[in-house]
Amino acid sequence: MNAIIGYTTIAQREGTTPEEMTDYLKKIDASSKHLLALINDVLEMSRIESGKMDLDIHPCDLRATVQEVEDMFATQMKEKDIAFIVDANDVEDRFVMCDNYRLNRVLLNLLSNAYKFTPEGGSVTVTLAQLADDAVREFDGDIPGENIAMTMESAVKGRHTYELRVRDTGIGMSPEFAAHVFEAFEREHTSTVNKIQGTGLGMAITKSIIDLMGGTIEVNTRQGEGTEFVIHLNLELADASEFAQDEAAEAGSIDEVDFTGKRVLLVEDNEINLEIASIMLEELGFEYETAINGKETT
Repeated sequence: MNAIIGYTTIAQREGTTPEEMTDYLKKIDASSKHLLALINDVLEMSRIESGKMDLDIHPCDLRATVQEVEDMFATQMKEKDIAFIVDANDVEDRFVMCDNYRLNRVLLNLLSNAYKFTPEGGSVTVTLAQLADDAVREFDGDIPGENIAMTMESAVKGRHTYELRVRDTGIGMSPEFAAHVFEAFEREHTSTVNKIQGTGLGMAITKSIIDLMGGTIEVNTRQGEGTEFVIHLNLELADASEFAQDEAAEAGSIDEVDFTGKRVLLVEDNEINLEIASIMLEELGFEYETAINGKETT
């Protein structure tokens, strides 16, 4: 907030050049996005702590979810010269019943940290695998006993256990901090970490989501060598045709719809929000009228 106010004040001074204005706007934009992320994280933790976070279970494609996150990070990983490897080929039953939005949030949190704490020339690897019944017995050291039993029994009930790993060659964590990494507002205090923006809520939110999904998450890390998060989720399988129907129902983006000449009533009592919404409606081709509340007549 200090950056937003400060650069806004500086930008309004007489004599500001277009080049300086562009630079200030970029810094205001970056600070605004960081502030928005902080607010969203605080609100999310508030919902979690009050027990009001619910899962929205529907058919989803695990491979597509991983691919979507890969596309989001590919450019910035390349710009930082980080080798970015994503492998979801070892998934036979890709269609499952899951909260795709929450799973996507988990991946975003893990990859954001991996990107921030991995120096140039490092690597970040994401692997998604479906654990076969025979293979489950080989993971005795990684999967808690009750999860092994649940996985072997679930094969008969149309469920499978999936393993998600996010590994980086970044700065790693001390054993002392790793023991508290999933606690809210925890951040390791080192000269490197202190220079990197963060809320200290991402891992707490991630752990809460995985717990709500009935899964497990563990961290393996060593300072100077990197960090690996390992997630196990036991998910109900979805019928491929059911997924296709669900996907078809959501098909059609705004870019494919012509709103030219369509009339809407925009009700908003905040002038800034009203102006922004009006600009967006105009760009989409809408004709609109405005009101500050439901009682106002035109």
